[in-house]
Amino acid sequence: MKIERVEIDQVKRYLVLIILIVGFCNLYGQKQKVNNMTTFDEKLIHFGFTLGLNTLDFGVTHYNPIGDNPDFLAASWPFDPVQITDEHFVRADVADLIPGFTVGIVTSLRIGRDFNLRFLPGLSFGERRLTYNFPV
Repeated sequence: MKIERVEIDQVKRYLVLIILIVGFCNLYGQKQKVNNMTTFDEKLIHFGFTLGLNTLDFGVTHYNPIGDNPDFLAASWPFDPVQITDEHFVRADVADLIPGFTVGIVTSLRIGRDFNLRFLPGLSFGERRLTYNFPV
């Protein structure tokens, strides 16, 4: 019984000692580093660039038959309007989506501490392929 009491007291002393050592030590999760470019955000104007990938899609409205198209004037059609407007139709579909790329310039004007005005002109390069199906 005395032995158990002595062992419990020793364990308590070790725990108190470990807690004191850990409590008084300076603990750092990460090493402090020197901040890089501390005055960068204080400049009035910044410039940069953007790069991006894109795909250009295309929406097509179909009129079936051709005579239902409001832009089609049967009187101005050089062929027989009855022949072309009865049951004929033209279909256009996007064949494939082809990837392209975008290049741009970023200009940022610092107006206030937490307020910037940005201008982002860019140029997109891409390709669209349409497939037309029409009667011959």
